Amino acid sequence: MIRWFLALVVGVLFLLLAVPPERDITVSAENEGLWSNGLQLVDKTEEVYLESEKQTCDETEMQAVRNRRSYTNKSYAQLLLENRTVVAPKLYKTCIVENKLGVFGDGVWSPSGNLKDSIEISPDIVAAPTSNVVIHKSYFGSDPYGSFRISINYNFEAIGRLEPTWSGSGVNTTYGKKWTLLSPAPSLTYSNGSPVLVYELSFSQNGRFAVALLSSGQVVQINLETQEITPLTMFAGAKRAKLAVSNDGMYVSGFAAAVQSSINMYDLKNCENKYSKGLFPILSFGHEGCESTAVYGDINSQLAAGNYTLIRLEFNPGASLRVDTLHFYEGKFLKFIMNFKPVGYTSSARGYLAMGDSFSSGEGDTQGGTWYEPGTDEQGDKSTFAGRNLCHLSRRSYPYLIAKQLDYLDGVSTEPVTPSPNGLFHSVACSGAKIHNVIGAVGEKQDNGAAVDFAITDNQYRFDFISSLANWQPGFEKQVGYIVGRNDNTVENRLPFSPEVITVGVGGNDAGFGKRLASCLGLSNCEYVTNESKRAQLITELAAQKSRLEQTYLKLKQEAPEARVYAIGYPQFVHYPVVDCANNVRLGAPEVRFIHEAVDYFNQVIQAAALSSGVQFIDVEDTLEGGNLCSGASDSDMLVNGITAGNDIDKEVIFGIGWCSPNSGCLGSETYHPNHKAQDFYKRAILSQTLDFVRPNTEPTPVAVPLPSDYFGVGARSYVEALNDPESSERMRSEFREMIAGATNYRQPNVHLDGLLPYSSVSFSIHSEPFDLRTFTADLNGEVDATLMIPLDFEGGYHEIHAVAIDYAGKEVEYYEPIVLSTSETDFDGDGVLDNLDSCPTIVNLSIDENNNGIDAACEPEVTSLQDNEGEPLIKGVPSIETVAGNEQITSGAVLGVNTQKSETNVLGATLEATGTRQDYPLIVGIVLAMTAAGLLIMSLSNKKQYKHKLNK
Repeated sequence: MIRWFLALVVGVLFLLLAVPPERDITVSAENEGLWSNGLQLVDKTEEVYLESEKQTCDETEMQAVRNRRSYTNKSYAQLLLENRTVVAPKLYKTCIVENKLGVFGDGVWSPSGNLKDSIEISPDIVAAPTSNVVIHKSYFGSDPYGSFRISINYNFEAIGRLEPTWSGSGVNTTYGKKWTLLSPAPSLTYSNGSPVLVYELSFSQNGRFAVALLSSGQVVQINLETQEITPLTMFAGAKRAKLAVSNDGMYVSGFAAAVQSSINMYDLKNCENKYSKGLFPILSFGHEGCESTAVYGDINSQLAAGNYTLIRLEFNPGASLRVDTLHFYEGKFLKFIMNFKPVGYTSSARGYLAMGDSFSSGEGDTQGGTWYEPGTDEQGDKSTFAGRNLCHLSRRSYPYLIAKQLDYLDGVSTEPVTPSPNGLFHSVACSGAKIHNVIGAVGEKQDNGAAVDFAITDNQYRFDFISSLANWQPGFEKQVGYIVGRNDNTVENRLPFSPEVITVGVGGNDAGFGKRLASCLGLSNCEYVTNESKRAQLITELAAQKSRLEQTYLKLKQEAPEARVYAIGYPQFVHYPVVDCANNVRLGAPEVRFIHEAVDYFNQVIQAAALSSGVQFIDVEDTLEGGNLCSGASDSDMLVNGITAGNDIDKEVIFGIGWCSPNSGCLGSETYHPNHKAQDFYKRAILSQTLDFVRPNTEPTPVAVPLPSDYFGVGARSYVEALNDPESSERMRSEFREMIAGATNYRQPNVHLDGLLPYSSVSFSIHSEPFDLRTFTADLNGEVDATLMIPLDFEGGYHEIHAVAIDYAGKEVEYYEPIVLSTSETDFDGDGVLDNLDSCPTIVNLSIDENNNGIDAACEPEVTSLQDNEGEPLIKGVPSIETVAGNEQITSGAVLGVNTQKSETNVLGATLEATGTRQDYPLIVGIVLAMTAAGLLIMSLSNKKQYKHKLNK
């Protein structure tokens, strides 16, 4: 009887787990009167106060590079080229602020973020943290307290220029660099046009809001993005104050410096007077509706007896307030750091936001015409790139599946459900996304541009909405920007989104891993297999992503301080050791090992960055094992696409110039990506490791960049060891960058590079066997636009364009980009089939068409076949640029394109119909699981054996 009772309990438990629990999907109102019940101490630490310590920041040493020159009759750029030796560096011990534009100190700016490579700026430049806002202070009149005008600048790099500075003469002349502001934005003004004068200015931690004490004694909150002003209170006669504002701009704390016992908390939710830019009245205004609560008593009660001074107020990223006090106690100065939260506070964060690149967007769904969100598979005008968006956001990608299971998204899994604008789930993942597409900083063009502009922005930042997703169309702006509400000429009434959960998978595109992989698709083994130094080059890129990923995760935590952030790794899409590769894989066993080792190492880098940032790393590396390429999986079990023909660029354009770039469509984006069947495996792995999205983030634990395996060689390990050594010298940077901008004639690609040192030399070559092409000189703006002449007898197939240049900071830098050269003008792949008759014109055909769809097996994403005894493909080749999905007669196996005829067969739906209706499916699964569990338990108790059940990933 006991056995049957236990079996019944377990069965009921499985049944409950099978049916999703009810979930409150109503977005709750923000906490009203959040601080009205007073403060609750979270923690308090005590430190010995150092006399040298500034009271409001942590000091950091920055170093402006200065160079000694012996010539005075040459241009500044020429001098930099001739001698870049650092002489007598100018050291700055200064408070620093870091934002999207770099690191700012008092009169110092490092655009690269490297504190040892800074340039001088005006000391009147003040940066708002983490944002792209820079304040220019202009002091006014003879006011002894230093009242100043403020200009709010959003495009600091476009309103100034880099100019040389020098001191001394002759051989002792020392040169430096200074950023000169040419045209600051207009000053903040009252409605009558007179300037708003400020005594004190403090920022929120995310740099979106400021709180200011005006010369009139008025305390106001300023929205730095819209320049809207909200008056709060008066500090009559005050010239100095301590002020703080929260990240959402809703709360301000402050007091007049002379009366610290007057410290209050101000709640702006119900403030009635809010003035748009330029409409703030100079005399008649009030602060009706703004609520305030005295909090001095709560703070005072936490301090020991003795005299103290409040030296710092700051809102933490979450809803808590940091208060620092300088306290003279028992003959020594102590600094107390206290963190308070409001009594009875509950989080207002709701919902799930998915971010990342193609592995998060669901790129690889070969039924994209049905499942990609409308507007995310748009070719647009191929001559101007207007209306173009190739984010390829699939409605059966893992974020959608998770959202459905956890009731963030209404609708059953067999339906292509588009999230509602005000719903609890959104995915803004976009194929091709890099780190800067997630957190901003570069490339935010937001225009239609030309082909080169589209390449530079990595398929992101398209101006026009072409999607039923409307304001939530991915690729429109930086992904972190979707957390912030907008109401402007481009986006109307997109409310702020405060997610409780964020998943982000990004970094692979920044490291150029996919592009390096493309170079392994040639007829022979790629350089990364045969050349150890090339493998070390890859490690330099992968290892360098750790700090950039940390920046990404910290930025997300700052923008969504109450969210649980989960960093998703990458899966092994190839199996090593090789069991059986397919005709459409075109990778040899050595190349498969290279890919396997590289994915493993990059996941270690991502995990290290996650630990250092205090976010949860989700390991999906083995999720697709048994269904990945070269595993010998059957067609029905295959979880990853092989080589897939692309449709991003018209083949007539490519073939007319004798080359193509993998970025421009001759390698289908779905190639080597998980297919739709893999997404459920992703979902299960993520939910298992996050405990259904409730596992909290950890405290940051700094860890070093992981060392690569011996496979990558001694040079790679030495590089990483040097990277982890703070005293080591800087190494030359190598990175992928979109250089190829267009075409002139056959085998004559146009190239473009910018951000270089003016008048510096840039040398180009082509690999695998290095062949020098030409050397060019950058112009006054540090740009190179040139045409390369590739010899007509140079071997066709996959190669790399290599550029060696000097960036604007005077450092040597290398750039790489893959390129595919045609064999002839009429037969791109040289297989004897003319391009106009070839279904796979950029890859040698196998003359196999197993499913009779008119596409050769060489570029059919889901066709498999046996290899030779060595595990090598029967024939290696390069991928096709043919628009497979563009053949209107093809109705199955199609890839890409909403204008393509697709199979209407709903595979997943058919499976469910075989087991029951969609509504009954969870119940049926629960009953089956319950019966299975009961049987297992009975067997266990009867035989007194223990069984371990391991879920198949």
